[in-house]
Amino acid sequence: TWKNYEGVEETRTFEFTYDDNYNLLAGTEATSDGTIITYGANWEVLASKVSVADMTALTSDELASLPAPLKAAEGDTFAKVQDWGQGSKQTTYLDGAGNILGYHDTWSDEYGSGSSYMDADWNHLGGSNASADGSYASSSIRVKNSDGTETETGTNSWKEGETTMTSSYTFNFDANDNMTGGSEVRPDGTTVKLGADWSFLGEEISVTGLQSISQADFDLLPGSITGATAA
Repeated sequence: TWKNYEGVEETRTFEFTYDDNYNLLAGTEATSDGTIITYGANWEVLASKVSVADMTALTSDELASLPAPLKAAEGDTFAKVQDWGQGSKQTTYLDGAGNILGYHDTWSDEYGSGSSYMDADWNHLGGSNASADGSYASSSIRVKNSDGTETETGTNSWKEGETTMTSSYTFNFDANDNMTGGSEVRPDGTTVKLGADWSFLGEEISVTGLQSISQADFDLLPGSITGATAA
C-alpha cells in the first residue's frame, strides 16, 4: 500500500508461485483500479480483467468512432478513464466479462493535442494529432482483417494560406506486415495507385463535372496523351 502523486492511497495484492530456481510458474495480481491480472509461466499474461459492475455501457454514438478491436464482439462495451493530469488521460475498453479490449491515450498541451489507440496487447491501431493553431491535423486507423491481413486508412489536412488542403490514403498489408497495395488521394483530387512494396502503378483524376474538349482541339494533341476520342 502506498500513496500516489495525488496523495491517494493505492493497494496492490498478489500471489505468485515459483519453482526451485525462482522462475514464475503462475500467479495473480490485483491493482487499486480493480484490474486482476493472471500470469502463466515466465510472466506470460494469460488474462487481464476489470470489474464492470458499476460502469455504464457505451452508447452507439460513443462506439462509432472506435476501431473494431476496442468493441466487444458480443454484448456491451465499457470504458474506464484514468486521468494522469496535465492534459493526459488513458481510457481502457472492456467487454461485459471485464476482459480488456484495448486502450486509448489522449494528451494536449500548448502546442496541440493527440491520441493513440492500442489493442489489448498494446499494438498500435492508429490515432490523431492536431496543432493548437489549427494549421495541421492528421488521423489514422489500422485494423486487422479476418484473414490476418491489415488495412490502414488515414487523412491529413493542413493550411496553405487561408485554404485547407486535405489528403487521404488506404494501405493494405499482409500478415507479415508487407505492403501489398493501396492508394492516396491528393488535395487536387488525383488518386495515386500503389502496388506491392510501395511500387507506383499510376495516377488518375476524376473527370466528373469536367467539360470534354472539342474534336478540333483533340486532333491537335499528340497521340501519346489522348484517349480514343475527344469525349
